[in-house]
Amino acid sequence: MEYTIQTYELCKKYGDCSVVRNVSMHVPKGQIYGLLGRNGAGKTTIMKMVLGLVRKDSGSVTLFNQVMTGYQSGIYARIGSTIESPGFYSNLTAAENLSVFSRLRGKVNENKICVDCERDRAGI
Repeated sequence: MEYTIQTYELCKKYGDCSVVRNVSMHVPKGQIYGLLGRNGAGKTTIMKMVLGLVRKDSGSVTLFNQVMTGYQSGIYARIGSTIESPGFYSNLTAAENLSVFSRLRGKVNENKICVDCERDRAGI
């Protein structure tokens, strides 16, 4: 099976406090997942490590079958995420928001097709 995201024994400590301990997960290609847990469970820290925003103490992150050993812009350009607060413009429609963000990702020529596909996929 092909995976988009894989982590293996991911760990993070802040001082003496372990906030993430040995998290291993596999997200198959084409699937949409949510990371759920109570406040303080480490969800945000896990995602920030996957996205390269926070340095992991140990373990590994593999994105699109490539082990991440540092910031790799080509890989991160393929990822969209929302951590804690949604990043959208409340005065725009869902389609308009999709259009803005697809343009930011360099999908100008594919913009209309991209927005239509994602809108259909999300059922909006």
